[in-house]
Amino acid sequence: MPFRTVLLDTDDVLYIHPKPDRHLQDYLAAYDLQPRHPKVVQKALKAAHFDVLHGRISRQDYYDAILTFHGLPQQALPYGRSVLLADAAAIQPIAGAVETLLELRDSGIAIAIAANTEHPTDDLVTWLEDAGFPRDLWWMVLTSCEIGLTKPDPAFFKVALQAADISTDEMLYVGRDFYELSLVGEQGIMPVAFQPDNPENIGGSSIIHSYEELYQLVLG
Repeated sequence: MPFRTVLLDTDDVLYIHPKPDRHLQDYLAAYDLQPRHPKVVQKALKAAHFDVLHGRISRQDYYDAILTFHGLPQQALPYGRSVLLADAAAIQPIAGAVETLLELRDSGIAIAIAANTEHPTDDLVTWLEDAGFPRDLWWMVLTSCEIGLTKPDPAFFKVALQAADISTDEMLYVGRDFYELSLVGEQGIMPVAFQPDNPENIGGSSIIHSYEELYQLVLG
C-alpha cells in the first residue's frame, strides 16, 4: 500500500542549530558566568524536562530552571527567557528539506511533524517559516507539550493515525533516534532513520542519508 503521510521529527531531521546556545553563552558572559555542559544540565533538570515535554509545567518555568542552574540571578530571568527562545529559533534547514517536502506535498503526500518539545505549534511553525518552510506545507503538527504525550508512546502515534484517518502501513516516520525508531516499527509504522553521516543500518530501521533518498523511498 502506498504511503499517504510522512511524519517527521524536527531537530537534526528538518533543521540544525548551526550555533547552539550562542545567545545564552553571550548572556552568561555578561554576568561573568560560564555555560554548564549540556549533559550536566540535562541530568540536573531531567524531571523538569520530562514535565515540560508533557505539558505539566510551563516553558517559562522550565527556562527559569535552566537559567537559575547556570547561576543567573532572579532579576536576569525575564530577559534570559527571550535569550533561550532566540537560541531555539536560530535554525537552518537540512539541505534539500524544503524543496523535497514541497515536491512530496504537491504529489499528494501529507507532510506532518511529530516533536517532543516544550514549544507550542505556533512558535515552531513560525520559526520554520522564517527558515524557509512555507507555513502551509504542514498538514499536521503534533507537539508533545500540547497533547500531553511523548514519542515513542504508542498513544502519541495513535493520535497521528486517527487525525490522518489512515492505517499504520500508510504512514512513514522519519527520525534520528534508533531506539525510538525501533519502537515505532513495532507499532506497524515504517521507521526511517535520517543519518547523513552514518552509513550503518542499526536497529532494523531503513536508513536515508539525504532528502533525495527520502523522495525515492516515498515515491520511487
